Amino acid sequence: MKRFHLRRASAFALALCLPLSLAAVPKIGVLLKGRNSAFWSAVEKGALASAETLGAEVTVKAPLSESDISVQIQLLNALAAQGAEAIVIAPINQQALAVPIASIAVRGVKIVVIDTQLTGKAAPVFVGTDQAAAGQAAGRLLA
Repeated sequence: MKRFHLRRASAFALALCLPLSLAAVPKIGVLLKGRNSAFWSAVEKGALASAETLGAEVTVKAPLSESDISVQIQLLNALAAQGAEAIVIAPINQQALAVPIASIAVRGVKIVVIDTQLTGKAAPVFVGTDQAAAGQAAGRLLA
């Protein structure tokens, strides 16, 4: 059941990027937090399966460690330099990635943020859990 939801979320995030280029195959970068978890592995599989279904070219990248902010920024810049028309990103750090993502978005690259919302208005599209609402719901349930 969890994998189904992850794949649906990946398909949704990729579908948001598709109206980019109707004539050519859309190039979409997917930048995850890391590679050492079943969660991110499922997200990668969902993104690749959705790309095949929707006819997009998807490149998935991730730092080896979920704490390596500088590597994630390098990978982000590399995806933009490789001509990604859209980037789906799970930022490791909501503050540290805000400016690099905003600088790429200004160049016309569509950005979809998943899992961890950024500070500021660097990316208007977020797919993930509203942690505040989830905490309030848990509090009501436990009260």
